[in-house]
Order: sequence, then structure tokens, then C-alpha cells
Amino acid sequence: MLIKMLVGKRKTEDEFKKYITRVACSLLSLGVLGLFIGFTYSGVLVFIPIELNSMGAGVWGSVFFALFALMIIISRPLVGKVYARYGSRFVIYPGVGLFIVGLAILGVVSTPVGIICTAPLLGLGYGAAQPAFQALAVQSAPIERAGVSTATYFLALDIAVGAGSVILALIANALGYQSLYQITSLIMIIALALYHFVIRKHSYIAE
Repeated sequence: MLIKMLVGKRKTEDEFKKYITRVACSLLSLGVLGLFIGFTYSGVLVFIPIELNSMGAGVWGSVFFALFALMIIISRPLVGKVYARYGSRFVIYPGVGLFIVGLAILGVVSTPVGIICTAPLLGLGYGAAQPAFQALAVQSAPIERAGVSTATYFLALDIAVGAGSVILALIANALGYQSLYQITSLIMIIALALYHFVIRKHSYIAE
């Protein structure tokens, strides 16, 4: 009887350790996702107005961000319903995909009209992906640690936006705006791969 109790206790401890490990891995992975999306978002936030201004079309920056914000507002209610009913993958794959497509187009266009046309894609993509990543961060921890996981995610997001502005400025000066957006689109492809191969495959919050 004593042996059974000891074995059961050991099994419970092992399961708890595995649970903690999975939670820690999930939080780390989602923190990295926050870094990636914050880094790429900083490229849009900071350099779109600068690029348009360099083209003599600075006034179009307001139009770009109005469309960007409008698409975020429109997408949020739908994103929440889809996430709740079908799971994260039905939001993150199309959301990140649209964001990548928008960044890739920015990497090849060189006119104000072309840049403005990417605003709906980027707004829809960011409006879907960012809250979905946040929701995953909350789900990745026990309910009593939800605040910590949310804070971790937004800390990574804020750090990435600040650091991205500096790092991407160096890239823009050295390689130009189009190369900047091509690089950020590749970064988001890596983020999508991280979600697919690490978070979905190895986390209890995958779906």
C-alpha cells in the first residue's frame, strides 16, 4: 500500500513538472511571437509616413492609417467570434498570412497608391493576429497567473516596437524601404512557423 502511494505521488509530481514545463514553453514561445509582431508592426508604424513624405505624398499617411485602423475595428468582433468557436488556428493562419502579404507588397511597390492599397491587408492581418496571440498568452497559464502571462506578452510587444524602430531605421538607411519590408515579411513567416511547429504541436493550448 505504501509503495502504491509513493508511486502515485511520484507520478503526480512528474505530471506537474511536465505541466509546468509546457506552460513555460508556451509563455516563452508566445513572448517571442509578441517580439516578432511588435518588431514588424514598428516598421509600418514608423516608416510608412517617412516613406510617403519622401515621395512628396506625406498627406497620404493619414489615409493609410485611417484605413489601417478601420480594418482593425471591423475585424475585431468577427475575430473574437471565430476564435471562440473554432480555435486559434482559424484566426492566426489567415491573420498572419494577410499581414505577410501586405508586407511583401510593400516590399515591391514604390508609389503612394501602391502603399495605400496595402493598408486594408495590414489592418485585417494585424487586427486578427495581435489579439489572437494575446488570447493564447492568457490561455497558456493557470487562471491565477493570467495577469503575469498577459504582462509578459505586452512587455515583449512594447520592447519589440521600441527596438524595432531603431534596428529597422538602420536597415532602411543601408538597404532602403523595400528591403526593410521584405525582411519584416520574412520575420512574420518565421513567427507563423513558430506557431505551427512549436505552439500548436507541443502546447495544450494549441487549438
